Amino acid sequence: GGCEWGCAVAAFERVTGRAGSFDAYRVECASSIDAQDTYWVSTSVHPFLKTKAVRGARHPSGPGTQETELLRLPS
Repeated sequence: GGCEWGCAVAAFERVTGRAGSFDAYRVECASSIDAQDTYWVSTSVHPFLKTKAVRGARHPSGPGTQETELLRLPS
């Protein structure tokens, strides 16, 4: 049994973090193995401003959450 993912752009919104404030697309993804990932993607910053990965109780690796945030702009 493979894992199937589906993603959609949920919003275009202002994101503020340690690297500053940016307009970004919020991309929400869900999988068939009880995982949900969210990515905040800006056209002016690479690769991601923020990410959030959430595994549910049915995920093979067990439940958990992982978040990342861009700390500073690339030089």
